[in-house]
Amino acid sequence: ADWFFGRDDDVAACLEILARTSVLALVGPSGSGKSSLLRAGLAAALRRRGQPSVTITPGAHPMESLTALARAPRGAALLIDQCEELFSLCEDPEEQREFLRALTAEATTRTVVIALRADHLADLATHAGFSRLVERGMYLVGGLDEDGLRTAVETPARQAGLLIEPGLVDLLVREVRSDPGAL
Repeated sequence: ADWFFGRDDDVAACLEILARTSVLALVGPSGSGKSSLLRAGLAAALRRRGQPSVTITPGAHPMESLTALARAPRGAALLIDQCEELFSLCEDPEEQREFLRALTAEATTRTVVIALRADHLADLATHAGFSRLVERGMYLVGGLDEDGLRTAVETPARQAGLLIEPGLVDLLVREVRSDPGAL
């Protein structure tokens, strides 16, 4: 989180969504920055506000991943990174449904944030209860714009006490601006 820059507007928008609903879904293509936004941006912002969090990935047995909540501090937000694993790694449709029912129930008492690859959004649509919550709190994550790229390169360099060669950031931005996962 100390080296996470370039997504202040995204973090602020996500916090606004969480002010009105308990479920936030960060949805975007692979490499767009969903995990970084979740783990370094949003988790840190929640922590600064006094709300702890627990982060899980579903894996092949998503219900087992939820056991982490037993060790979580009271009122902790549940952050689920790589939520697409629910569909790509878990082969049991009943366990998938059970996991989504559990998330729906958790959302009644705590903040729930998922990071989901966009190509798996349709998989959620088959689970009416949770998909209705997701549609109210969806945030589309794209690659960084040029200002965000500049900030992501320059700020950590300055923070580390480095001098940036003139023109270097311009070159980097030109080379990566059309590839969301390049940086």
